[in-house]
Amino acid sequence: MEIREIESTVLYIFLSEIRYKDMKNLDSLPQDFYEYVEKNIFSDCDSLILKDRDKDYPFPVTLAITQIRCRRKTVSKLSWLNCYRGFIYPCEQVAEQSTHQSVALYHAMLAGSGKRIADLTAGLGVDAFTMAFISEKVTAVEYDPLRAAAIRHNADVINIDNLTVVHADCTEWIRTAPEFDVVFIDPARRDDTGARTFRLSDSLPNVVGFRHEILSKTKLLIVKASPFLDITSVVREMPETKEIHLVCVKGECKEVLVIMPGKIQEQTYRSDDVTVKIVDLSHEVDSNRIRAGAEPGIISSFECSLSETWNKGAPIADGEDIVPGHYICDPNAGIHKIGAGSRLCRDFPGLKRLGPNTDLYVSPVYNDEFPGRIFRIDRQTDKKYMKSLKGEGRSVITRNYPLQASKLKASLGLREDDSKFIIGMRMGNNDKTIILDCTRIK
Repeated sequence: MEIREIESTVLYIFLSEIRYKDMKNLDSLPQDFYEYVEKNIFSDCDSLILKDRDKDYPFPVTLAITQIRCRRKTVSKLSWLNCYRGFIYPCEQVAEQSTHQSVALYHAMLAGSGKRIADLTAGLGVDAFTMAFISEKVTAVEYDPLRAAAIRHNADVINIDNLTVVHADCTEWIRTAPEFDVVFIDPARRDDTGARTFRLSDSLPNVVGFRHEILSKTKLLIVKASPFLDITSVVREMPETKEIHLVCVKGECKEVLVIMPGKIQEQTYRSDDVTVKIVDLSHEVDSNRIRAGAEPGIISSFECSLSETWNKGAPIADGEDIVPGHYICDPNAGIHKIGAGSRLCRDFPGLKRLGPNTDLYVSPVYNDEFPGRIFRIDRQTDKKYMKSLKGEGRSVITRNYPLQASKLKASLGLREDDSKFIIGMRMGNNDKTIILDCTRIK
């Protein structure tokens, strides 16, 4: 390991060890603290810690440098919170794991307005803050004392007065807690050893084993889970599941939400009765819209039953479908995850799947409501044409193709262009390999 790498590792450990004494007086941080953050927002943090850690500043310099790191990590996904000069991040981990502001708006919409809400794993507090703008009262439960202290401080900074912070283990606290209209929980997706987990039964706290205690205290339970969660395992582990939402931001799947009716309505459901919904949200959110409790910007939405999440029965395209002027349709990541090819082709007449194992579709007509990207076919290529593209601008997509997109792009000598696309795939029932030159329409 190089000296620079060793220094960086040591500094990261040093920086992560923010003591509780640095967090308990957040309201008394001097203006020098915030000026230091603003002055050094683009500085190298490793150099800062080497230069400033032994200086006698009137504030905890490690906490200040943590703010610089965290604000960089969240420059896009939490832009509205970063507008507040006094907003404090207790550690880098909560910045990395925090909910995207568009997704937090979606959570608030599901919870509903005028409700009594409990967030059992509040973390940085993004969901609790966003829900508080439209709810009657929010209780934010957080086990970590540093994070709980930061939530209290930040609620004052944002001027939220209907939020109560509870520093407690939610599995103990819920036993004597009052009843709520909605309970939201985002369990840690790492086990006791720190290894990443995907199943809800392996999360901390174990929602599967803990759910009945929560359901007895609420009318609605919303569980946030990994985007890699096997949704078919959800109904096996938690048969009370009524809805499963796959939440995407600009085509990228961010999470799976599991929704269960609680007190009074608690019952089990068959797969035909479980609704699966895929939403794709806009990345941009104005801070004024968040404070006003506006609904998230939904780019597209698709809904089916759990029993329809398969591709069997979808019509398969042949050579006659691959002609200039037809459209290649690439579903968003949520639909790629669940399949539902048969339902897609039923909802959009003329749509055909490009191959049994190729998760792309072709349509003779343009349909703006298709939940994903749409490309117009300009031509089906041959070797001579592909050679002529060297140095031209193209992005590359491959589906069920012998080469990865990056390797195909390198082999063709293409430069990046997000309006023109080369799409490589296997097509038809005989898995014929083809490459299309396309223009992105949506």
